[in-house]
Amino acid sequence: MSTLHATFLGTHIFGELTGLDFDRLNDLPFLEKSLIDSISAGGATVCGHLSKQFSPCGVTTLVLLSESHASIHTYPECGGLFFDIFTCGNCKPDLILEAFVSRLSPGSVRRSIIFRGGEKYSE
Repeated sequence: MSTLHATFLGTHIFGELTGLDFDRLNDLPFLEKSLIDSISAGGATVCGHLSKQFSPCGVTTLVLLSESHASIHTYPECGGLFFDIFTCGNCKPDLILEAFVSRLSPGSVRRSIIFRGGEKYSE
């Protein structure tokens, strides 16, 4: 019988960007590319993505990562978006957020970081 040792750790960054341009927040191709390029900049691996353009405005993009997931939900009429990035492994979620913020140039950024897990499990 083999023994598997794993570390149950993850970093969860979530929050909002405000003071953003209406047209940028409603531009699905721009937002998809910005998020996916930012994920690559943070060293994470994109497995796939799904996006939805809402009517009359708004975009949601979900990106499945080998390391977990990232998502954004925009509110162009309010000039803001919510983001959620959860990763495990060796990628850098803080660099993902930094790269994404630099592409959008918001008026303000609010974020929370939670370090999840911390247990070692053996099977």
